Amino acid sequence: MRSLTMVFLLLCIVSLTAFGQPAMQWTVYPSYLGGTSASTTLEQPIAYYLTITGLAPSAAYSQLHMGFNHVAAPTTTRGSKWVPGSGWISPSTLGAWRTSDASGTIKAWVLLRTPSSYSQIDSSRIRIRITRPGVDTTTFDSPFDIKNLRYDTTAQATGAVVYGYMDTVSQNNAGNLMLVYKELTDTRPMACWFIYPKNNVIASADSQIYTTRMDPTLRRAGYFQLLVPANTKIAKLEVRDTNNTVVRWKTSTLWSSGAPGTMTDLGSQDPLVLSVLDRTGEVPAAFSLEQNYPNPFNPSTTINFSLPSAAPVRLSIYDMLGREVSVLVDEALMPGSYATRWDATGRSSGTYVARLQAGTFVQTTKMILMK
Repeated sequence: MRSLTMVFLLLCIVSLTAFGQPAMQWTVYPSYLGGTSASTTLEQPIAYYLTITGLAPSAAYSQLHMGFNHVAAPTTTRGSKWVPGSGWISPSTLGAWRTSDASGTIKAWVLLRTPSSYSQIDSSRIRIRITRPGVDTTTFDSPFDIKNLRYDTTAQATGAVVYGYMDTVSQNNAGNLMLVYKELTDTRPMACWFIYPKNNVIASADSQIYTTRMDPTLRRAGYFQLLVPANTKIAKLEVRDTNNTVVRWKTSTLWSSGAPGTMTDLGSQDPLVLSVLDRTGEVPAAFSLEQNYPNPFNPSTTINFSLPSAAPVRLSIYDMLGREVSVLVDEALMPGSYATRWDATGRSSGTYVARLQAGTFVQTTKMILMK
């Protein structure tokens, strides 16, 4: 009996220990944040994807605090407010937040706006507090530093904005998140924020993410804008959905940010051809390019293709002289069945060829434009 009692007590201690030690996994954590020195202009919001384990099972957590703390004392005249270890600023106090699952886990994107005054600070870290009111509060400090960028044209400026338009036909990218990487092998992005949603919900989205003070001319459906170090190459763009699943990506040797305080359209350096209309979640058995429909057509037609595995994809249109007249898709895509559209307005009647290349797979099909 004594032996069984001891085993029971040990199991209780182990259980309580596991429950009493929540852990944070920082799955997506950008390297940079910042803004201008003025308090009413650009402030770069940032998005993190967090996995918190060891929480109470199926419990409602109704408050989340996020704040910045400075790694080193600043050289500006901000005073003791900015002394390391104190002066946490928590701009994101939310009400009802998340309920943990049966294993005591919460997975979520967490959004935070950068106070403009942080552009004058070298580096900072993140502190997160998650609370069950009247029960407990857990605090996590990030194990990494975040470099602060200053976006203006002064001698102290270090940041530049890059932007792009992601949807040429549909809104399938809007509401997802854009991540930009300096190197192809990097696992930590330089910056991460939303591709803006459809026009009728932009105002609502901005109110939920603290009216972010990003450039209003780019706060439009299908656009993204990110603050990154000036004069820096960008090797990869990656789009993730709200579940943190990578849904598409593209690499380039031509993308780079401009001088401090400038704004650069990445699409002007290397086109962001992301005109895929639709994608199903089912994984097809083989690569294929289907016959377009309608066919003949005037002036637009839909082209379907399937990918059994992730691959770099290029879908091009050629005339009968072998000249490439349009590129519909030029990016890496995840497995699935896709549909895109070619608008042949301005093209002469005749026969055209759609050519799909996905990795080493190549297939073509003829299309007839009849006006």
